[in-house]
Amino acid sequence: MNEATADEAGPDGRIRAVDRVCDILDVIAAREPVSLAEIALACELPKTSAFRYLATLEARRYVDRVGETAEYRLGLAWRLTGAYLYNEAKVTDGGVANAGLVGKYLAQVPKHRGSVQLSYANAKVATVVVSVQTQGAQFNDDQNINFIPVATLTDAGYDADTPAGLPGFTVVDVSASRAFGHNFEVFVGAQNLFDQVSFVQTNPSTIGTPRLVNAGVRVRFSGR
Repeated sequence: MNEATADEAGPDGRIRAVDRVCDILDVIAAREPVSLAEIALACELPKTSAFRYLATLEARRYVDRVGETAEYRLGLAWRLTGAYLYNEAKVTDGGVANAGLVGKYLAQVPKHRGSVQLSYANAKVATVVVSVQTQGAQFNDDQNINFIPVATLTDAGYDADTPAGLPGFTVVDVSASRAFGHNFEVFVGAQNLFDQVSFVQTNPSTIGTPRLVNAGVRVRFSGR
């Protein structure tokens, strides 16, 4: 095997192409998921060059594209991530004009909020992402008294004794994609897979996004 030629190596003997690959992996590891444009900018590469590096890394499973987006992350077959946020958001000082609000919860701020995402990426099979998002009960008004009518609650599958405010809910999203070569990809996804009814407003009672299903193909054109 021939050694690297002089124009492939820097003055310290390091191979520039390998340095670029390491730079790309470092950028992805620090910011993932990250777009092609961001990678090219951070590594000071033309987009076409960055795309070629990424295409090679993706073929060797060192990086993966994220679901239906044009963003990249480090390549792992299985990945589990999660997040949880606790908010005890109460009014502590309402002044003279709003003294009656002290001790009340801030509107539209749930106490509990969390998410879990499980993804599987295999270039020979597909990239599949399943995410679960949950949101606790919250109030929709400063006085914490507005409520969803009992008949509306029970029609949506909630208990009749659900307290005032907007009830908590959990939704599941799923997406899958498969690349055929570097320029053609098929994808399908569903938001709120089980069509969970969620309420986003009282008076009038307003429901959130129902099940949404999308599918399509993505074609990439590149030139010199």
